[in-house]
Amino acid sequence: MNTSASALHLSGQDELHFKSWMKQHSKQYSMEEYNMRLQIFTENKRLIEKHNAGNHSFTLGLNQFSDMTLTELKKPCCGLRHRTALLPRGTTAEATDCIRTPSTGERKETM
Repeated sequence: MNTSASALHLSGQDELHFKSWMKQHSKQYSMEEYNMRLQIFTENKRLIEKHNAGNHSFTLGLNQFSDMTLTELKKPCCGLRHRTALLPRGTTAEATDCIRTPSTGERKETM
């Protein structure tokens, strides 16, 4: 997923597809965030379509994270989680859940 700030040319079909995806995943945004997420979603959708048009052993698809950049997905509490199976033998990992409080946006760690 690309995180470039350049604006894509969007068609009415792009926005219809985004609105349908928003409804499917119960997404709601402010007007400012809506435009940003529409751009990111459309860019991700086009990357998926380009990949799937090629000769690959697997296909990609849209999911609940399709409105996020790769940078956002890599942040703790946003989607991807570290897998303890990848830790060297003898290493332990403490599991914590992150919660975003709606009023402040601060992350709080809980056990």
